[in-house]
Amino acid sequence: MMSPHSSRRRSGTSLSLALLVLACALAAAAALPRHGSAAPSARSLARLGAGGATRAASGTAGSKRASYVGGPTVTASGATVDVRVSASFPDAVDRVHRWAEFFAALPHGPELSNVVITVVTGAELSSACRADALGCYRPGDLTFADEPLDGVSPEEVARHEYGHHVAENRINSPWPAVDWGPKRWATAVGVCADVKTGTAFPGDEGANYTSNPGEAWAEVYRILAERTAGLPANLWSIVVGRYFPDDAALAAAREDVINPWQSMTTHRYAGRFVKGGKRTWQRTLATPLDGNITVRLSMPVGPRHDVALYTADGHTLLGRWGAFTTRTRTISTTICGQRSVQVRVTRGTATGLFAVAVTAP
Repeated sequence: MMSPHSSRRRSGTSLSLALLVLACALAAAAALPRHGSAAPSARSLARLGAGGATRAASGTAGSKRASYVGGPTVTASGATVDVRVSASFPDAVDRVHRWAEFFAALPHGPELSNVVITVVTGAELSSACRADALGCYRPGDLTFADEPLDGVSPEEVARHEYGHHVAENRINSPWPAVDWGPKRWATAVGVCADVKTGTAFPGDEGANYTSNPGEAWAEVYRILAERTAGLPANLWSIVVGRYFPDDAALAAAREDVINPWQSMTTHRYAGRFVKGGKRTWQRTLATPLDGNITVRLSMPVGPRHDVALYTADGHTLLGRWGAFTTRTRTISTTICGQRSVQVRVTRGTATGLFAVAVTAP
């Protein structure tokens, strides 16, 4: 299902550094009225009004619709980038090649091949995005204006919106990466803990826009891209300051872009209770990433061993089995900030072998 994507909103006054961009696509050189008013699934880089509120109108009566030139364009590096530029620009063909090279030079993975980038004039933007947006992104479509708006450059908007495209193509189960940010970065900055305390609002493109970690991720990607290009760090104005990236957060973000997290890992252990021996078996396991964890205890029929999951110090219970059969006990819970945990098996009515499988990010 397509999740909402971000937009950057315009304020009545110039934002001290607003950001980034866009969503939509281009194919051949035909007139293609591809964009109507922004759908609910569109994230727009928005201008912020008083108190950070969003003006929710989409489309304006006098806005223009564009026809386009461009399409899949091979860059100097050999990458193919699908760029369409409004035919309203007299040098539209040159702009196709310039923007294709721009996006090919951004930090990226294979997701570059599945986005359509639409470049319009400022007058045409509100037909492609919401009326108060500097640019917008829908899954696979990124749109922005090739001119500064409210003091924000088109390059800033483009980097921000491409950050949403990166997140759309990353995994952060059990949460959507496009709303929470990719897994390594979201873990590094504590998005899960912020959601639990009610200080982060994934996916909120309205009143809590500035506390939306999906928007924070797009801004962090913008900063990563700028630093990769050797540009000076730009201002930070559309999300709460606690997400401004330090070196560790930027390193996690780069890994999310270049070496995406793919899947859960299962670790297996075997143990034995012997007559007269210890009544508990325990292991401390590293849990470097937030997400779901499943602990499964397997044993012969009869012993009725118990399994529990604790914090690494063994003092706080995180989970005890909720699913069971005569041979198994299974714990399913979520790791949220705990960078290691303790699995503890307590002997039941008989001795013998048992096995533990732990599946986690």
